[in-house]
Amino acid sequence: APITVTDAATATVKVHLTASQRDLEIPTNLSILDALEAQGIRPKVGCRMGVCHTCVCTRAEGTTLDMQTGEQDAQPGMDVRICMSRARTDLTLDL
Repeated sequence: APITVTDAATATVKVHLTASQRDLEIPTNLSILDALEAQGIRPKVGCRMGVCHTCVCTRAEGTTLDMQTGEQDAQPGMDVRICMSRARTDLTLDL
């Protein structure tokens, strides 16, 4: 059988939003904010550049990649700027 490689552009992860009790799949090649907005979810947002922190929410579980710093973080209970972060694994967010 041929070996298949998951295309990073089409890879998705599952996201659970605790406050709104929603479960969805988002692509890993978009910011979390862009991916949520593409599915009709409208989190609070301001500058979209990671400066104002309006979009910050708490990550209960999962790994995110900060697109500005290149840092991956999986520590539970940490704040995530969803405009500047991409999902790397399944996530639980306080949204």
